[in-house]
Amino acid sequence: MNQIKGMKALQGSLHLVARALSDNLRVEVIVGGERACTDGKKIIRLPSLPLECDKAKVLAFGYISHEAAHLLYTDFRVWHQYVITPIRQHLLNVLEDIRIELEMNRRYPGCQGFIGNLVRELVAEGLFGDAQSANPVSLMQDYLLRQMRFEILGQKAMGPLALATGARLETLIGANLKRRLDELMRQISRAQSTRDACSLAEAILTLFRNELDEASRPHGPDLASTSTVLPPGVEEGVKEGRKEECPGRFEAIKQILAASIDAAQQGLGERAGKRMEELSRSSPSGITLDTPDSRLCEGRGQGDELIREVKGETKALRRRIQGLLQDRSRSRSMVTSRSGSRIQSRRLYRLRIGDTGIFRRVHDAPEPQAAIQILVDRSGSMEGPAFETAKRASAAVALALEGLPHVVVSVAVFPFSLTGQSEGIGVLTRFGEPIRQSMMRYADLEAEGTTPMAPALMWAGLQLAAQQHERKILLVMTDGVPDNASLTRTVIREITACGIEVMALGLHQDISCFFSLNQTLHSISELPQALFNMLGRALIQPGSRLS
Repeated sequence: MNQIKGMKALQGSLHLVARALSDNLRVEVIVGGERACTDGKKIIRLPSLPLECDKAKVLAFGYISHEAAHLLYTDFRVWHQYVITPIRQHLLNVLEDIRIELEMNRRYPGCQGFIGNLVRELVAEGLFGDAQSANPVSLMQDYLLRQMRFEILGQKAMGPLALATGARLETLIGANLKRRLDELMRQISRAQSTRDACSLAEAILTLFRNELDEASRPHGPDLASTSTVLPPGVEEGVKEGRKEECPGRFEAIKQILAASIDAAQQGLGERAGKRMEELSRSSPSGITLDTPDSRLCEGRGQGDELIREVKGETKALRRRIQGLLQDRSRSRSMVTSRSGSRIQSRRLYRLRIGDTGIFRRVHDAPEPQAAIQILVDRSGSMEGPAFETAKRASAAVALALEGLPHVVVSVAVFPFSLTGQSEGIGVLTRFGEPIRQSMMRYADLEAEGTTPMAPALMWAGLQLAAQQHERKILLVMTDGVPDNASLTRTVIREITACGIEVMALGLHQDISCFFSLNQTLHSISELPQALFNMLGRALIQPGSRLS
């Protein structure tokens, strides 16, 4: 059993939680564009969706969980071999949806809540329809889908629809046939594969075919004439039967068996995908967000020269941080324990009430564990001293932190021109890469372009979400003039809600209107003190969060 890690349910960013889901479920989730779809192999695509919208998150997380279950557990080769008639496809679609969600719930319990929330949202919006269909094919599909979701998956929102649809189906096919259909339907909880779901679909078809034979066989169907191989526990449901008078019953069964492809009912993924696409199209301009692509910058400059230029700032910052860490390592706290070799005499009285926590144990302060993403603004407004300060400051910070155990650093710049995209991300130093080897990528960079800060911040949040370190810190260096101020504030709130600590250095500008934790930097000489005030103290306070 695997728990879904790295997310805070509906409180965090849609993009970051989608990334955490994709990492946990071993699929690739891409957010952006107009469609919700999968490639049938590994990729799940979501349309651009509004930020800070709980409905969008409910739809997206449920859709990812459901479609990932298909990618992980559906054997599409077996599926395509079986669905050679429309009624086979209709039945298998419903049965396989339930089977893969049952498997998903067992392997990834967190997904059960995501899918349950999705079903509740779609029912509330009326996207599962009502129970008034007069078409026997649609009615049977609706009943199986609703009843299995309610009874087998425990999705309570389906209860009223399942009850009403079941009553209407019973008036068409009779109580006894519906009872035997229910018995077969429940066998889905035993299905272990797509092939088992196919066998169950065939058993249901056999049940309906045999009902037609009853018109001319008063003693019931002759199962010896069928070559259908039924899974364990299914054959008894097919054999059991008793002739029941119900006006129009046989005509309804004939319609079910002769179903056309047009009678297919949408599955959960199709309903959720369609609703997301509608939500994407109806979102007000400026509140949807596509995550930019990134590329490693080319290294053509003199890295050694830059290292020499920031040598003083690097040493000063490293000396201050290491001093704090040494003080931290010398600080020990005393904790009470139920075992040990040193007794706290003042707690001996606790033995009278059965409390054996009388021993004293030294607790060493933990070493910091952090992933730090430095994001540098290289837009045209940064041209001149501000960008030169930013380049040198990012290099100095990366070099100063390189030697710290359990701390990894990455540095990137935005905007960065990519093929067909002017607002990409340029990576200067990757997580885990030796800093000195990447210094040649810093030297020749120049400021240019606009300031697409919101998508750049989301990109940085995604990089941090993929790291396994306890602390995830985003350090932004900017002059604080983003293209879209409102969207930038929204993204900062979104990634902060996911547990990422955001801080910023304002280059020759006050940026407190965007970043609550910030320092203003007018020259590189101010870097050690400015960074020490934010980053240094953050690293030695693993039990707290920055505010």
